[in-house]
Amino acid sequence: MTNDTVSPISVQLVHALRGHTSDVNSVIFSPIHSNSPLLASCSSDKTIRLWNLNDQSSTTLTRHTYQVHCLAFSPILNDNKDSTAKYMASASTDGTCLLWDLTTISVLKEYKHDSGSPIRVCQFSSDGILLATG
Repeated sequence: MTNDTVSPISVQLVHALRGHTSDVNSVIFSPIHSNSPLLASCSSDKTIRLWNLNDQSSTTLTRHTYQVHCLAFSPILNDNKDSTAKYMASASTDGTCLLWDLTTISVLKEYKHDSGSPIRVCQFSSDGILLATG
């Protein structure tokens, strides 16, 4: 029996992204590495921020009326062949899940819980055709 040791992973802070005015509830990286890689964050301040990882600039999305808990990038890519994500979903305590068009930074569709209950999670299927919420 050999005693193979596993090298520990070296983790370090590269950059702190500042902008939310309340707790950050979730962060996700865009699924495809492209010329403009994105990090999305959502917060109790009711906003979503899309961070361009090349220059740390951000775009703020402000459609939710209460805390945003979860984000999911769709695996469906943009038509411009630069391998960027085309859609993102956001789930909020306001009882909505929003489907965002990342090309125009606009809401394509708003889904509401029948009872008005909070929606805290969302996830696309691996082909991007289905969106589950809960």
